[in-house]
Amino acid sequence: MIAGIDLGTSSVKIVCVDKEGNIQKAGCRYQENTVEEWLRAIRKAFLKLDTDKITALSLSSQVGTYIMDETSILSWRSGGGEEELRELQETFTQEEFLAEISMRHPSLLSYPIPRIHYMQKRTEPDHIPQSICQPKECICRYLTGRNVSDRYSWRGLANQQTGAYSQKFLRYLGISDNTLPFLQSPFAQAGNLLEEPAKACGLPLGIPVYTGCNDFYASLIGMGIVKPGDCFDVTGTSEHMGMITEELVQNTRVIASPYLNGYVAYGVTASSGASLDLGLREFDLANVRYEVYRNKKNLPIFLPYVNGERAPIYDSKARGVFFGIGADTTREDMAYAVMEGVAFSTWHIMESLPKEKISQIICAGGATRNKELLQLKADLFEIPFVCAKEEDTSAYGACMIGAVGEGWYPDIRSAVETMCSYDPAVIPGENKRLQDRFALYKKIYTDLQQEFKEFRRINQ
Repeated sequence: MIAGIDLGTSSVKIVCVDKEGNIQKAGCRYQENTVEEWLRAIRKAFLKLDTDKITALSLSSQVGTYIMDETSILSWRSGGGEEELRELQETFTQEEFLAEISMRHPSLLSYPIPRIHYMQKRTEPDHIPQSICQPKECICRYLTGRNVSDRYSWRGLANQQTGAYSQKFLRYLGISDNTLPFLQSPFAQAGNLLEEPAKACGLPLGIPVYTGCNDFYASLIGMGIVKPGDCFDVTGTSEHMGMITEELVQNTRVIASPYLNGYVAYGVTASSGASLDLGLREFDLANVRYEVYRNKKNLPIFLPYVNGERAPIYDSKARGVFFGIGADTTREDMAYAVMEGVAFSTWHIMESLPKEKISQIICAGGATRNKELLQLKADLFEIPFVCAKEEDTSAYGACMIGAVGEGWYPDIRSAVETMCSYDPAVIPGENKRLQDRFALYKKIYTDLQQEFKEFRRINQ
């Protein structure tokens, strides 16, 4: 079996698969965002598995979390870096970004240059860090003793076509290649399993460990998203909505960068998961039946920006809003509005993508268990939604990368054709009211944009 390890925002998931498609899985939550907790969770998860059958490992993890000098950790969810991002985008042109990192630089604080710059400013003046890495590299170093990563995990600082760090931006940060992990292909072997982690995890000594990639790209692979025209909806703490294209999409409202042998274009929400959690906790969203609300009148509209929003409005100051509450509004009505608002946030992203050729949307993640939400999305998009059978797609994608590395398959498309399977499609029905409600949803945000800033000011 090949074991794919995925370090997420709050837990580690391990998926193991053999050539016949048999799967065993384990997971472990961690309490603190520290290297010690990540490694403890990995060890505990492996001890739940039949590890004698594991012959190779492959890695995936969250990105945007940085560890400087092996002590200072800044999570992708943390604030800070607004000034550095603004300075970066004012100093360099989009043409320079395209030449240096093969993509336009998105308005995201968690990308390497603004975040590393911010971390540097928090330390002593003129301090030059000796090492900067992300969680996957910590795991790789623990397992193999090698400080190795991949170009996809360092999007925003590495050229996605050459696979090398941008020397221009390294000089801008005042650091060198030696400060960062060595970059190689996700399908390349990072090293072999060392004695101490082998004993601690119950794994065979010396088995190969493959480099793997960031959790988002690994998830796309695990869903079978590998060729132009493939469209995806990855749900979770945030939600990634996008597609694979033959050319780099130039719309600045979405993120577009090289991916495998093509390009990926997508937007990321900031609050989809948190909004659904709010609906489950406060409004009994689990019992909402979408069919009841197809033609129901006087329903409130919800802006799902409880943690601010990324694509396509990029407004960290935005917050959740219920609009149109009447005397007869029920908790169930508000729960439906939350579900609808989350669907609207993904359609808002899709408006910026070349969606004309899409025949279906492959979806994955925890929110796909909510079939009412899936039907609502299918009706809104007027496109079938198809769920990947394997839910832990990042860990599963890491398995696929390892399978190609081990020579089970000649390339990733062959691995996808054999290893990916799907549930029956959710077919769209007719609900013309959704587009009218969506138009008002967008206008509400536009009208409140300045008020969000004032709200932030008076609440500081």
